[in-house]
Amino acid sequence: MTLHIVNRSPTQSDALDSCIRRAQPGNAILLIEDAIYALLILEQLFSKYQKLSQLEIYALAEDVTARGASQWCTEQIRLVDYQGFVALTEHYPSSLSWY
Repeated sequence: MTLHIVNRSPTQSDALDSCIRRAQPGNAILLIEDAIYALLILEQLFSKYQKLSQLEIYALAEDVTARGASQWCTEQIRLVDYQGFVALTEHYPSSLSWY
């Protein structure tokens, strides 16, 4: 099980696409910093990548708030605070950062 941490906007890099292609069922994706902007295209991502429904998807609440993106959150996204971020890194035996 791997925690994939993405910090780049989908318009800035292909980090999220690469991450999704590499992720396996049971893995989790955590959106931080500018990766929060992926919430804008979440529906498109779920249509493009069927396996997203087999992954846990989290977003760092502080970054969501800082970008005024609360309205973009859907039931597929679980918000976590910094303590939740730490808990995720403890839960998943390995983590991979995508920049």
